[in-house]
Amino acid sequence: MKVSKIVKLVVVFKAVKYIYNRFFSTSIPTHYDD
Repeated sequence: MKVSKIVKLVVVFKAVKYIYNRFFSTSIPTHYDD
């Protein structure tokens, strides 16, 4: 069950990166259009 742990880590990392980009690149037009 090591693979699922790695997948979970990747998902968390991507989520953190997404949130980070949302909050810290406000001056730059965002690439994420909700």
